[in-house]
Amino acid sequence: MPKGCVPVFPNKCIVCHQIPNSSLNIAHNSQNPILVFFIPLLWIFGWSRVEIPICKKCKPRYRLQRWGRLFITCALIAVALWLIIPHFKVWSPFLRKVVVGVLVLLAISPYVLAEVIWPPFFDTTARSDSIDYEFASPEYAAEFHNLNAAHVLKSEVSE
Repeated sequence: MPKGCVPVFPNKCIVCHQIPNSSLNIAHNSQNPILVFFIPLLWIFGWSRVEIPICKKCKPRYRLQRWGRLFITCALIAVALWLIIPHFKVWSPFLRKVVVGVLVLLAISPYVLAEVIWPPFFDTTARSDSIDYEFASPEYAAEFHNLNAAHVLKSEVSE
């Protein structure tokens, strides 16, 4: 969907698909991940929020999945960096960052594959001009698409 459009979610919990009795604000960042890798300070900028429908009983499960996956990713990256960096201390700073970055990506690739096979209930990918809304449930995704098709059509026509 185009950035700036407020999405319309189905009247279903994002996790269990029952009628929701609560909501949750989710933050996403539109910064380029490659630039953030080389200039981590950029991660501070470019944040926006979206409100999702969710049951009160599903909130802890959703938060655990969202923050648990982030924690695991950060821990894996930290361990990989801790193990890899000492071997490249004599290299030039730029070349060291590139090589270590590639090696860390290779080290966490099994985890990334697991993320693809078992996706989160809901996620977003923000870009400079659009936001992708990603759902583990194809049925929920289809309902979301049907409710927001007008926004998508308007953006395609204006391009």
